[in-house]
Amino acid sequence: MDYTGIPCPVCEKPFADGDDIVVCPKCGAPYHRACYDEAGHCIFTDKHELGEVWKPPANSPAFSRHTASAEIKDVECPVCGTLNGKSAEFCNGCGAKLGVNAAAAPDDISVSHYTPRNTGSPYSQPGIPPIYGAGFSFDPMGGVSPTEAIEEDVSFGDVSKLVRQGTAYYLPVFKRIQAMNKDRFNFSAFIFSGGWMLYRKQYKRGLIFTLIMTTLFVGYTLSTIYVSAPILGDLMLRVGMDPNAGIMPNSSQWLAMSGILSQDGMLFFNFCTPLLFLLTMLIIGIICGIKANKWYMKHCIKTVRDIKTHESLDGAGYNYEHKGGVNMPLAIALMLGALLLTYLPMFL
Repeated sequence: MDYTGIPCPVCEKPFADGDDIVVCPKCGAPYHRACYDEAGHCIFTDKHELGEVWKPPANSPAFSRHTASAEIKDVECPVCGTLNGKSAEFCNGCGAKLGVNAAAAPDDISVSHYTPRNTGSPYSQPGIPPIYGAGFSFDPMGGVSPTEAIEEDVSFGDVSKLVRQGTAYYLPVFKRIQAMNKDRFNFSAFIFSGGWMLYRKQYKRGLIFTLIMTTLFVGYTLSTIYVSAPILGDLMLRVGMDPNAGIMPNSSQWLAMSGILSQDGMLFFNFCTPLLFLLTMLIIGIICGIKANKWYMKHCIKTVRDIKTHESLDGAGYNYEHKGGVNMPLAIALMLGALLLTYLPMFL
C-alpha cells in the first residue's frame, strides 16, 4: 500500500518515499520502524479488541486511496473463516457466497465465479483464486477443503498458508497420510536430501542430513583419489598396462585384475571403499524419499501451532510469511556449494 503523505501515529510526521515502514499485523496501522520500536507495540489495541482495521485520518492527502480498504472486516466466511468487509458478497479467501449458514454442508454452499472447474472441490487456497483457462483448471488446494482438520487444532487452510509453494502436491499427500497412512515417494528429497529440507525451512533436520551427505561425499572423493585410484594403477602395472596411457583395460585385463583382488581381501575392500560411500548415500537418499512428506507434514503442524501460540505478540516476527514458503537464496547457495565440492578436486 502507498502510505505517502499519511502521518505516522507516533511521531505524526508524514511518510515519505523511501521511509522504512512497518505495519501492525492486527489492524494494519503503519509506523516508522524506529517509532514502532520506541512504542514497543501497536498503539491501537482498542481496535484489535473490536476487530476493526486502521484507516488514515480524514484530513490526510491519501485518505481517498485508503477509504475502501479501511472498511471494518467483521463478516466471517462460513467456509474458511476469513474476515470480509460488510459490503462483500463473496469471500475474499475461498470465494464462497457470504451469508450462508455456517452449519451448511460444503456441497450446499454457493460459490462465486472463482470456483475451480472439474476439480471435485469448491475450495481454493485462502487468498489465491484457482487458475483456469481453455481445457484445464488448477486448484491450489489440490481438492482439499481449507476448513478440514489435519489435526485437532490445525486445519489444512492453516497448513496451506505455511507451505505456500506446492500446495497442490503437498496438501493431498498430507490428507492421504492422515486418512490412510499412505505416503508418496518424494523424488526431490531423494535427490537432494538435506538440501530439500533446508529449502523447505526444516533447518534442524536439513542441517543434520546435509552434514551427513557432505561427509560421505568427501569420504567418497578422498577414498577415490588416495585409495582406489592408486590400487587401480598398481593393478594395471601388474597386468602389463601403462596407467598414464589413458587406455581402458580390455575384458581379459579386467579379469586378470579381478583375480589379483580376489586373492587379497584387504586390497579388495580398500579398492571398493568409494562404492561403500556411494551405497550409504543411496540408502540415505531412499530413506529421505520415503519419509520426507511425513516429516514435512509434522513440521508444518508443529510450526502452525507455534505461530498460533505466538501470534498475539506484536512485532514478534513469528508468522506464516517468515516461517513458511521456501528459502530460495539458501537453495542457490547449496547448489553452488555442491558444484564447488564436486569439481574442486579436479584443480587440486
